[in-house]
Amino acid sequence: MNLSKGGVFIRADITMPPGSEIDFDFTLPKTKKRVLAKGIVIWSRSIKGEAPHSFPLHARGMGIQFKDIALTDIEAILDEIDLWSK
Repeated sequence: MNLSKGGVFIRADITMPPGSEIDFDFTLPKTKKRVLAKGIVIWSRSIKGEAPHSFPLHARGMGIQFKDIALTDIEAILDEIDLWSK
Protein backbone atom coordinates (compact mmCIF):
# COMPACT_ATOMS: atom_id res chain seq x y z
CA MET A 1 0.00 0.00 0.00
CA ASN A 2 1.18 3.51 -0.81
CA LEU A 3 -0.39 6.29 1.22
CA SER A 4 -0.55 10.09 1.13
CA LYS A 5 -2.92 12.74 2.45
CA GLY A 6 -4.54 12.86 -0.99
CA GLY A 7 -5.05 9.19 -1.69
CA VAL A 8 -3.92 5.60 -1.50
CA PHE A 9 -2.79 2.70 -3.66
CA ILE A 10 -4.61 -0.50 -2.78
CA ARG A 11 -3.38 -3.86 -4.01
CA ALA A 12 -6.26 -5.85 -5.43
CA ASP A 13 -6.69 -8.80 -7.77
CA ILE A 14 -10.04 -7.38 -8.89
CA THR A 15 -9.95 -3.71 -9.89
CA MET A 16 -12.52 -1.11 -10.84
CA PRO A 17 -12.17 1.18 -13.87
CA PRO A 18 -10.96 4.77 -13.53
CA GLY A 19 -13.77 7.13 -12.57
CA SER A 20 -15.47 4.57 -10.31
CA GLU A 21 -16.52 5.91 -6.91
CA ILE A 22 -15.98 3.59 -3.98
CA ASP A 23 -16.50 3.48 -0.23
CA PHE A 24 -13.66 1.71 1.54
CA ASP A 25 -11.79 1.39 4.78
CA PHE A 26 -8.31 0.34 5.77
CA THR A 27 -6.18 0.09 8.88
CA LEU A 28 -3.01 2.11 9.23
CA PRO A 29 -0.13 -0.34 9.76
CA LYS A 30 1.74 1.35 12.63
CA THR A 31 -1.00 3.06 14.63
CA LYS A 32 -3.71 0.45 13.86
CA LYS A 33 -6.23 3.29 13.33
CA ARG A 34 -9.12 2.36 11.04
CA VAL A 35 -9.76 4.93 8.31
CA LEU A 36 -13.12 5.25 6.52
CA ALA A 37 -13.21 7.05 3.18
CA LYS A 38 -14.96 7.60 -0.10
CA GLY A 39 -12.80 7.89 -3.17
CA ILE A 40 -12.50 7.92 -6.92
CA VAL A 41 -10.40 5.38 -8.81
CA ILE A 42 -7.86 7.47 -10.72
CA TRP A 43 -6.06 4.53 -12.33
CA SER A 44 -6.11 0.76 -12.11
CA ARG A 45 -3.82 -2.06 -13.12
CA SER A 46 -5.32 -5.54 -13.43
CA ILE A 47 -2.21 -7.36 -14.69
CA LYS A 48 1.23 -7.07 -13.06
CA GLY A 49 3.47 -4.99 -15.28
CA GLU A 50 0.61 -3.22 -17.12
CA ALA A 51 0.72 0.64 -17.38
CA PRO A 52 0.54 3.47 -15.87
CA HIS A 53 3.61 4.81 -17.61
CA SER A 54 5.81 5.58 -14.62
CA PHE A 55 5.12 2.37 -12.66
CA PRO A 56 5.46 -0.53 -15.09
CA LEU A 57 6.50 -3.19 -12.57
CA HIS A 58 4.12 -2.56 -9.70
CA ALA A 59 1.48 -4.97 -8.43
CA ARG A 60 -2.15 -5.14 -9.49
CA GLY A 61 -4.40 -2.63 -7.79
CA MET A 62 -5.90 0.84 -7.89
CA GLY A 63 -4.78 4.39 -7.26
CA ILE A 64 -7.61 6.04 -5.34
CA GLN A 65 -8.02 9.76 -4.68
CA PHE A 66 -9.84 10.60 -1.48
CA LYS A 67 -13.16 12.31 -2.14
CA ASP A 68 -14.75 12.31 1.31
CA ILE A 69 -12.68 11.63 4.41
CA ALA A 70 -12.90 12.96 7.95
CA LEU A 71 -10.35 15.53 9.07
CA THR A 72 -9.42 13.25 11.98
CA ASP A 73 -8.61 10.48 9.48
CA ILE A 74 -6.41 12.84 7.42
CA GLU A 75 -4.61 13.79 10.64
CA ALA A 76 -4.15 10.09 11.48
CA ILE A 77 -2.70 9.49 7.98
CA LEU A 78 -0.25 12.37 8.42
CA ASP A 79 0.76 11.00 11.84
CA GLU A 80 1.32 7.58 10.26
CA ILE A 81 3.46 9.07 7.48
CA ASP A 82 5.47 10.92 10.12
CA LEU A 83 6.11 7.64 11.96
CA TRP A 84 7.39 6.03 8.72
CA SER A 85 9.94 8.80 8.25
CA LYS A 86 11.53 8.28 11.67
